[in-house]
Amino acid sequence: MNNLEIAKDLMKEKISDIKYGLVFNSPEQLLENKIGDCFEQTELARHLFLKQNIPCDAYYISHSNCDYGTTWHDASMHTFLVFQNDGKFYWFEHAWGDEAGIHEFDSMKELLFAVKKMCEDFDEKKRGGRKKNCVLFKYDTPKFPLSRDEFINNYCVNGEFIDIEKL
Repeated sequence: MNNLEIAKDLMKEKISDIKYGLVFNSPEQLLENKIGDCFEQTELARHLFLKQNIPCDAYYISHSNCDYGTTWHDASMHTFLVFQNDGKFYWFEHAWGDEAGIHEFDSMKELLFAVKKMCEDFDEKKRGGRKKNCVLFKYDTPKFPLSRDEFINNYCVNGEFIDIEKL
């Protein structure tokens, strides 16, 4: 089975019955509780991918009207997983209702621009307008247990800054 086929199986067999919620669970807890937000669902997907020996990366994107680094309270935030198969790049998404699925792209730049645009469009439609600043980070696997603030501050915003324009 190739990475895409395994990803489809994981989506169907392990993740499809997970509901969106706001408790911070480890991947093992999420499999038991069946409720978690994008942070938790991304970490569950990463956990399952790595158990299948599928290389993958997790990304954090945030849109805010504040200057970068000042506050995250007005920010729209999202995490998502990326993997490759046969020279293509895939955005593996379960937590973001309308965008749930496995989205194929020809390049990492195309994928990241698509996620950025979807976040901007979501802000405009659902949150009263586009935010002025957008930051994107690739982050490492967190060590549980931890709080949401620890996750964002110690992993997401301390990850590898990605300048989409320079990809």
